[in-house]
Formats: sequence, structure tokens, C-alpha cells
Amino acid sequence: MRSVKKQQEWAKGQIKNPSQGWDGMCQSFSRQSYGLPGFGGSATIAWGNVSEKFKHKITKYSDKEWWSAVPEGAILYSTSGQYGHAWLGCGDGAAYSTDYKRRGQVDKCPVDLPGWSNVKKATVGYIDGCQWYDKDGSKRFGLSFDLWDGKIPPFENVMAAFEDPILANKAIFRMTNRCLLYTSDAADE
Repeated sequence: MRSVKKQQEWAKGQIKNPSQGWDGMCQSFSRQSYGLPGFGGSATIAWGNVSEKFKHKITKYSDKEWWSAVPEGAILYSTSGQYGHAWLGCGDGAAYSTDYKRRGQVDKCPVDLPGWSNVKKATVGYIDGCQWYDKDGSKRFGLSFDLWDGKIPPFENVMAAFEDPILANKAIFRMTNRCLLYTSDAADE
């Protein structure tokens, strides 16, 4: 499992030192960037497999503000053609995509893929939590960490957790996820 920082480093490394040929493997590339297997037989199927709560849908493909707001680490999806297309946002108006400039290769390119009008027009959105999807939707590791708000709970809340086992379990879960995040990033460095 890679953090977004490590995901971006891995994707950039694929430009000059690919781990495999990427011809027609955009969904696999996008998922492998996080160190995970594919999430569907195609980008179109993968988009359909993702829970709605992780999707940021595009309403108009010509919306420049939407394209500029795609965050680093997001996986974008288009349902163009038989299989669709998936590519990775870099957060600076750029992206990493397979087959865009060179067939079977990864390149950095503009996030809205100029010149690929069919793909751009069929873009359905991006996801920001692609790593874990449980049936109940409770496990998640992505661009935002909605199970942890990044704040240490006030003392009163910690004391209240001693009285309420459900609240205590949620607090411990959130704190554990935060510790794992820091541990994982530190181990990667």
C-alpha cells in the first residue's frame, strides 16, 4: 500500500523505468500506483464498482475549474470506447497516463488530455479513495481520511470515551489509523 506521495513517485518512475508494458492497461496502472491489484476488468467497470461516496463527478467536460481542482493522487475515469480510460491526477493541472503520448508507456500530460476529445468528453469524474472498499464502506484509505480529522480530541471527549464503549472504540480506531498513516509514511522514507 502506497501513500499518495509514494504513489506519485512510483508513477513518475514508470516514465523512464517501467515495471511492465502498459499498452491498454490504464486501470491496472492506476491501481498498481497504490500497490493494489485491478478493481475491474476495465476502467468503465472499475468506475461502476466504486461506491458513490468516493466519486467526484464531472457535470460538464468543458468546465476548466473542475479540471484544475482534480487533486494529486486522484484516479480519473472516462467511459469512452469499449473499455474506458483511467489516469492519475498530479494536482498541478497535470496527470500521469498510459498510452497518451507513447503507446504502452506512461507519460506526464495535461490532466484534461487535450487531443483525446472522445476520452475527455466521456470523462465521468475521479475518485479519491481507491485503496480499500469493504461491502459496508467502513474501511478506507485514500486522499482524504474521513475517519480521522487530524485533531487531537479534547480531554473531555477522551474522558467521555471511558463511559461509552462505542465512542471509545471509534476514538481508538481513528487514533490507530492516524498512527498507521504516520508509521507507513515514515517506513516508506
